[in-house]
Amino acid sequence: MRIFRFALLFILLVLVCSTPNCAQTPRTDSLESLLANRTPVTDSTRIQILCDLSREYESRNAVRALIYARQALLLADSLHFKFGLAKSQLRMGVVLWTQGFYEQSVEYNFKALRIWQDLQDSANIAYALGGIGANYRKMGNYPKAKDYYTQALTLSTKAHDKRGMESMLNNLGVLYFGEGMYDSALVYWQRALEIDVELRDSASIALVSANVAWAFNNKGEQETALQFAEQALRTAESIGDKRDAALACNVLAEIYMARSMYAKAEYYQRNALRLAEEYGGREIMRWSYRMLSEIARRTGNSDEALRYYKDFHALSDSMHTTETAEHTAVLTTQYRDEQRIAEIARLRDEAEQQSHIRNLLIAGVLLLLALFAAGFSRYQYKRRTESELLRQQQILETQAMEIEMANTQLAEQNQQLQDLNEEKNEILGIVAHDLKNPIGAVRSYGEMISLDEISPNEIRSISESIVQTSNRMLELVNNVLNANTIESGKMHLMLTVLEAAPIVEMLVGEYTGKAVEKGITLHFMNLADAASTQIQVDESAFMQIIENILSNAVKYSPYNKNIWVRINKKERSQQQWVVIEIQDEGPGFTNEDKEKLFGKFARLSARPTGGEHSTGLGLSIVKKLVELMNGTVRCESTPQKGATFILEFPPFISE
Repeated sequence: MRIFRFALLFILLVLVCSTPNCAQTPRTDSLESLLANRTPVTDSTRIQILCDLSREYESRNAVRALIYARQALLLADSLHFKFGLAKSQLRMGVVLWTQGFYEQSVEYNFKALRIWQDLQDSANIAYALGGIGANYRKMGNYPKAKDYYTQALTLSTKAHDKRGMESMLNNLGVLYFGEGMYDSALVYWQRALEIDVELRDSASIALVSANVAWAFNNKGEQETALQFAEQALRTAESIGDKRDAALACNVLAEIYMARSMYAKAEYYQRNALRLAEEYGGREIMRWSYRMLSEIARRTGNSDEALRYYKDFHALSDSMHTTETAEHTAVLTTQYRDEQRIAEIARLRDEAEQQSHIRNLLIAGVLLLLALFAAGFSRYQYKRRTESELLRQQQILETQAMEIEMANTQLAEQNQQLQDLNEEKNEILGIVAHDLKNPIGAVRSYGEMISLDEISPNEIRSISESIVQTSNRMLELVNNVLNANTIESGKMHLMLTVLEAAPIVEMLVGEYTGKAVEKGITLHFMNLADAASTQIQVDESAFMQIIENILSNAVKYSPYNKNIWVRINKKERSQQQWVVIEIQDEGPGFTNEDKEKLFGKFARLSARPTGGEHSTGLGLSIVKKLVELMNGTVRCESTPQKGATFILEFPPFISE
């Protein structure tokens, strides 16, 4: 569907870019003529012209672009013209960004942003936010860049500024492209191209079309990439845009490289190099040298590959020196502009004061002395005030941070209390539900005993039932208390060294009677033979673990089945761990059962086969006890094919 929409958009691009009124011509000559013209222009108009010149030179001569932006900034500052000041600061941010001075660029963008916010100019606020986002993107901070771009797009949309919307959509596309999310990038570039077609902006069409071609090439859709790259090249050439033409040639070279069509790739890469040399695009020149070196290497021309590779490195090494010189020239120009403006302001002040100096010289000197004293006093007071304000601000920031941390801790504690309260309510509900029937049964038994007609034999039978029911209630209460003791960290284990095999065998013997009642056969196998099965555990807790799993195996196994208990040794972390397996032929567990198998009060699909009772706490206690003794427990099971519980404990190693 997206390919179809891009195909329709591509046809529109061809139609739009083929019309004569779509072409755009440089304005630098006419703008510079306005500055040189003797016809006076207002200061605000001069600032606008300087900003426009900076924009025109941005892709042709970054140094001149920066000089014009700086002149606009100084003039606006001297006039206290907030709109012009913000506009020139924004231009400074853009030009510094193109030269790689990202920290200075973002500083100017923030300055411009504050002024635009004071002026409540939504459209220009969006441009400032976009500039800040571009800096974060170059610094590699994609989340922050995305946040600023999104804010800028929202403001441009609300202000109905389609050029601003197009710029932010293109920037978001570049951001997603840098993250390797080519489909997302294409979504934003498609929307940007639709606006470019509506505005008939050939320069933007060429740039975005080249970006789209790059994305399709990286996605492996080279035919679509080729169409957009060729359209970008035709559009850029029609308006004399050498930068975007060079970019389109670069994309075409990469497409043909991917197709192993090295002759065409070399042709377009040489064109990209030529165009970059003509407009001074050193970055594209460096990339062209590198690509030409790779083409020569792939075609077996090692001498030419080496030559281009040397050109690539020579240009890379020289760029730093050249950029330093350019930056120094810019700083020198800035200094001279500042001196010139300061000199003009001084001469203006002197001219205004000459008529007063002749008659008021003595009074002026006294006034200057008084002003100096007052100024010095004010300066001292201001320094003290600023120092105190700074100290108070630091105290407030520290207190705010402490309050925020305390609020965070309080929120976490409240959440913990809420979780504990919910767990308490859940436990009380389950315990009340599970105790309701046994208590009712005991009450019924008591009422039956109170009747005179009951025989001694019946009283004896009822008494046994009361004992069994009481044992069930006691088991539930004990399990709840054990689980609570473990959860609260109050359980203290007495670790001792013992042989696991004899204890497991003894417990198997104790459960044989219960198993026989259901026709179940218990099998014990010591596969460790004569090897030691010494482990360091709490004996009572260890026995509780084995008894719980054995009890479950008997409880959930159908009649006349088998249960195997095996003890063995296993290599783990260069140690012989003791492994205990308890396997039954019961109903097994579903995947849903296994996810909550070791949870508290877990209600599973399996049910006891002999009317036995289950609290749902046993396996959660088993897991906690095993982990407290540095062991592991897991279950392997297939529905209707039984289950195997596997316990592993580290061996005891004497020091």
